[in-house]
Amino acid sequence: MSVDYYQIWCDGSYRQAHHRLGSAWICVAPDGTETERTIKHPVLQDTHAHGSDLAEIYAFTDAIAPLPDGADVVVHMDCRNVIEWLTSEKLSNKAKASEPRIRLAFEAAVSAKRRMKHVEIVYTSDKNSPNMGRVHTLSRAASTPGKKDNSRALHAD
Repeated sequence: MSVDYYQIWCDGSYRQAHHRLGSAWICVAPDGTETERTIKHPVLQDTHAHGSDLAEIYAFTDAIAPLPDGADVVVHMDCRNVIEWLTSEKLSNKAKASEPRIRLAFEAAVSAKRRMKHVEIVYTSDKNSPNMGRVHTLSRAASTPGKKDNSRALHAD
């Protein structure tokens, strides 16, 4: 049975010890085609207070960026504060709003969201959803450095 919307499960992971961010998502298109992706983001320094939120915002943006303008989308995420921010299109935490990397990433996420006709963001636990469990595992792997990791650090401006 086909549906008339895209369904996405996305997750971001931050490894404080290595300053690594990773994101992963699964997208099921209206025709049933399934796509799975991961991204290893550049190493970040001085971000321990914001790394997890940044990873979750990147995961959302990375997941909906390839979708066509005007799409209907249901996005499954497991980070309640980021869901709240994206749903309201407002960073409710002043400390987060003043951090340039969070603010810029959030603005990009809202811009990507506004390209869509409708976006519903649903809290989904990895314990209750096989796809959420899969992206959780993939994002953690993407944020874990390999044996030969030559990534450069990205500092805040």
